[in-house]
Amino acid sequence: MTTWTATLARFAAHLTFALIVLTAVYAFHTQRMVQDGADARADDPAKLALSVHKLRPTAVNISVRNVGPGAAVDVDVQLICEPVGNAKQDTRHW
Repeated sequence: MTTWTATLARFAAHLTFALIVLTAVYAFHTQRMVQDGADARADDPAKLALSVHKLRPTAVNISVRNVGPGAAVDVDVQLICEPVGNAKQDTRHW
């Protein structure tokens, strides 16, 4: 090898080593950030709010929103409408 190609080979080896070190540091800090986020979500639970908006005299729009600081995960909402008179009870799942 000539001195020019040997110098380039050493330079490439050093850059490869630096890239390996930077990737390891990045992976470590990413893992820490993920753990901190999981800890923060455990401290701040989700809070759900039900909103009813009247569209017409016989129709409403119902929405469920997360108003808490944490993420709402695996939410199961069941809305049961109480019947009037002899009407059938209506149950909706979301």
